[in-house]
Amino acid sequence: MNSNLSEAKKNVVNFGDHHRQTIYKNGSTISNNHSVSGYTSKCGEFLYEYSVRWSAFSNSIWKLSGLLSNFEKSFSESYTDSWPETNYKFTIFRMMTRIWSQEVLTPEMMSYLKEMFTYSIQEYHKDMIQHIRDKTVLRDNSSMQIVLKKFFQALVDASINEKTVHFMNCSDVEFDKLYKTFETILLQETSTFIKSALEIGYKANNLKLVYSVFESHSLLVKGFIFHRTHRLFDKTRTEVIVKFVRFLI
Repeated sequence: MNSNLSEAKKNVVNFGDHHRQTIYKNGSTISNNHSVSGYTSKCGEFLYEYSVRWSAFSNSIWKLSGLLSNFEKSFSESYTDSWPETNYKFTIFRMMTRIWSQEVLTPEMMSYLKEMFTYSIQEYHKDMIQHIRDKTVLRDNSSMQIVLKKFFQALVDASINEKTVHFMNCSDVEFDKLYKTFETILLQETSTFIKSALEIGYKANNLKLVYSVFESHSLLVKGFIFHRTHRLFDKTRTEVIVKFVRFLI
């Protein structure tokens, strides 16, 4: 039985490594060529591909978990019989997500994901800033919202456990480090954007337009983040606006 488990784990690791190699190859091509036309769309393609590959992997998790549900139960019961104080519960999902984190989310992969995500958010914010400054026509960002919604769903899937899965729509739910990493980037970039937009709008004597931009910005961002981040997003925006108002008076 141990040999079968080892073989199964080896196959899962190889499966995860296949996804990592493919994503990494495409990411390297994009990351090393910032001058290419449509770099922003390339970043979106990279994030989307990661999301699609996680979706394929997670579907395999649920299928495997269903097939081995009796094994999960027997393993957990055997473990707690030997160490009753632990109250341990073995799950295929936890094992597979750990393998994904180890084999796919390497330091290099995380670096690419953070770079692509940050660049996409910054480009969106630059478009908003230019609209406030020069009254240019805003780009259609609906496709970006779709990509980021799928990407954030993938982050949440890999950041939950047996307990938090029941509280995903609660504002105080705690996700694992993976989700928090990108949540932090988003909030930092949001803070920078809000501050710049207020300063430019004030100099242009057009804070009314800034308010309109903020509403559009909020609708787009809240279209892909989870409820937990809604509260932090609103808090970040409010804090920057309050500081700006205090500076003016």
